[in-house]
Amino acid sequence: MLANRNPLYPSAARELYAILVGPAERQLRDTKTICIVPDGVLWNVPFQALLTPTDRFLIEHHALYYAPSLSVLREMNRKGAAERRVATSLIAFGNPVISKDEQRSADLCPLPEAETEVTTIAKNFGDSKFFIGRNASEETFKTEAPNYAVVHLATHGVIDNRQPLFSHLLLTKSESDPENDGRLEARET
Repeated sequence: MLANRNPLYPSAARELYAILVGPAERQLRDTKTICIVPDGVLWNVPFQALLTPTDRFLIEHHALYYAPSLSVLREMNRKGAAERRVATSLIAFGNPVISKDEQRSADLCPLPEAETEVTTIAKNFGDSKFFIGRNASEETFKTEAPNYAVVHLATHGVIDNRQPLFSHLLLTKSESDPENDGRLEARET
């Protein structure tokens, strides 16, 4: 309904908010960030676009992020605590080279302003590295990103509503390595 701009969307968004978020509204009042661990069809719910009783989007009141399971969330929190103990470092990727097939299938275009975004952000971090264009490869991401506390990606993202774990960010493809096809899928991270 949201994607098709269906005029019935607001009432459905309010109803879903009442069912899914409303029961916890009091506990969430002073919470700035919410982690959502959806299951089954709930992966298809755009939680950020649910409407509160005051007709505001949920994302206007809370930052949202998703975890595929509680065990992954626990691991993310454990790893996050370790990262907060080390000095903040940043790695950034911008405007990767996207294959012609990918450009056509998803109607994508280059992101030249992403290069400026990445270099500007990197200059404002003490310990930083950035990769642009052909250097912004999936292979480099997999090798380098785990060594940094903050990862910034200025690229296209492709959502797969049928199989959410196959949703992906586009990076430069490694011609010699089929494992690094330029699609950093949610299931790979």
